[in-house]
Amino acid sequence: MSIQLFYVIIGVIGWLFGSVATALALIGQGAVFRKAGKPFWHTIVPFLNSWTLHEITWGHGAYMFLEWIPGAGAVFSILTSVKLGQAYKKSGGFIVGLIFLTPVFEMILGYDDSIYNGPVQW
Repeated sequence: MSIQLFYVIIGVIGWLFGSVATALALIGQGAVFRKAGKPFWHTIVPFLNSWTLHEITWGHGAYMFLEWIPGAGAVFSILTSVKLGQAYKKSGGFIVGLIFLTPVFEMILGYDDSIYNGPVQW
């Protein structure tokens, strides 16, 4: 086997893995949106996706622009994950999972029996 063929095979495997991971992340987030009463297709549209997530967690989508601030954006993203877990009355351990493995825990959140309770006010 030539080295070029090896690189092609590795590239195709990487592309397939990335495509499946992206599809699963979209399905998980779409289920979270649907549970909160938002349309599933909001997951697919750039910016509307983020706007809807911030509507669910903070009560207003304009908070998404705070994630664009360098440095503070990372902190705000973590706070958004915390508020997402609290909106569904999840435990601290589940919220840590949302922070570090967001697509996996959004899939769990979207398909478990939890109920959306609206944005939690701090």
